Amino acid sequence: MDALASPSLPPPGAGRHGAEFEPLAPRVRWVWFISGIISDLFGIGVLAGVAVLVDLRVQASLWPWVYLGLAGLAIAALPLRSLYVLAAYRRWRFRLTTTGVELVHGVLWRRSSAMPFHRLQQVDTAQGPIERALGLTTIQLRSAAATTDATIPGIAPERVGDLRRDLLARAGRDDGT
Repeated sequence: MDALASPSLPPPGAGRHGAEFEPLAPRVRWVWFISGIISDLFGIGVLAGVAVLVDLRVQASLWPWVYLGLAGLAIAALPLRSLYVLAAYRRWRFRLTTTGVELVHGVLWRRSSAMPFHRLQQVDTAQGPIERALGLTTIQLRSAAATTDATIPGIAPERVGDLRRDLLARAGRDDGT
């Protein structure tokens, strides 16, 4: 076994139930990058606002260190976010087995979860503004217990309808149309 491979997470494509793991659509990297950069810059903006308020309130000159540090943080956010998105994309995979849906994802905190089809009650699709602009959809799997809900992001438009119908059929549900 490869020294870098994790024994708890199956490699991409491997499946004990005969099903192959599917990757997400590659464009999901742009969704994660853009939304991540927006949240990074928002957080840095809040920190800058707090620094300005402290600077005005205390009348201490924070300019040389704090503001340059925040500018450096904003500049470092781009390559760091890029690396994180690439690692997250490499780790995210899902598959439909004979018994349920298996999800494997996570960069720092890795997670492997499964939702049996007999617990699956509802399959929803959602698109945020960035996903909509890039033509991607998120599939949300709902069960009776909110703690066991699951999400599959970054599904290409040509795959989303078939995947949703397949999930509903395996769960013994119809799509309500």
